[in-house]
Amino acid sequence: PRTESALRSRRQVDPNLTSERLYTNQSTSGSAVVSMWYCWVTVLAVLASATSSSAIYTLCVLPKTPSYYSAAQICEKLDTTPFRCIIGVDRLDCMKKVSLNEADFAVFEAEDLLISADDVHLTDVLITHRIHASEQKKWEYGVVAVVSNKANISQLSDLKGKRLCHPGNNPFSANYDWSEVFSLYFENRVAPQLCDKGVSVEENRIKALAEFFGESCKAGVWAADPEIDAQLKSRYKSMCGLCDVPSVCSQRDKYWGRQGALYCLSDCLGDIAWSMLKDAKLHFSQ
Repeated sequence: PRTESALRSRRQVDPNLTSERLYTNQSTSGSAVVSMWYCWVTVLAVLASATSSSAIYTLCVLPKTPSYYSAAQICEKLDTTPFRCIIGVDRLDCMKKVSLNEADFAVFEAEDLLISADDVHLTDVLITHRIHASEQKKWEYGVVAVVSNKANISQLSDLKGKRLCHPGNNPFSANYDWSEVFSLYFENRVAPQLCDKGVSVEENRIKALAEFFGESCKAGVWAADPEIDAQLKSRYKSMCGLCDVPSVCSQRDKYWGRQGALYCLSDCLGDIAWSMLKDAKLHFSQ
């Protein structure tokens, strides 16, 4: 892949989100280099610290990958190499381990780095390679906000008070193909985020959505703890108001998930749906 000499330590984000670059200081002998990466590219991140040629390098892996290879299968193949495995809870946990020098490198999706670009605690991470799954694809994922023609929406400020059809997320499935990263990307850039003291991160996020949008449907898991999840759904009922069964607002709801959010919109319940581009094209072509 094409690389560029590292510049002053800074993160530069394209405001239009068409591309993003991550730069790091030269921290080892010789020339430090980083790869320019794009939001649709899988990348490999390596800790920018000097190591000897005889050292054992630590690879952070997940318990199970979307390609169905388990950590045991991956790590077993490294037994005769100068590498060893460390298990991460998720990709962002691996990012932290790399930053804290608990791991030397790991493989990430581009959206993971989109989050890390705003995290001042994730430092000394060098992007070394970008890996295209297909030369024919210009990007891995396209995400879009689909609005109703009747909603009179032409800019972000018009979304205030509108009815949102949200796909939710499934934190317990590695193969759902719609991570919390996609979900939070939309929420963080549209609804003014809150930081109320004494309130959990999950509640601040839901509260921000409830105060910005009108009656909506964001079915599925809001909090990992079922009791807290139920409390939040009872407290912010407007975020389940458009769901097929508002009192339950679960992953079994008709309007949950990638397709569910689009049905919520095409059934004339909502004004805007947050969706994968390929799903929207398929849904409205039928």
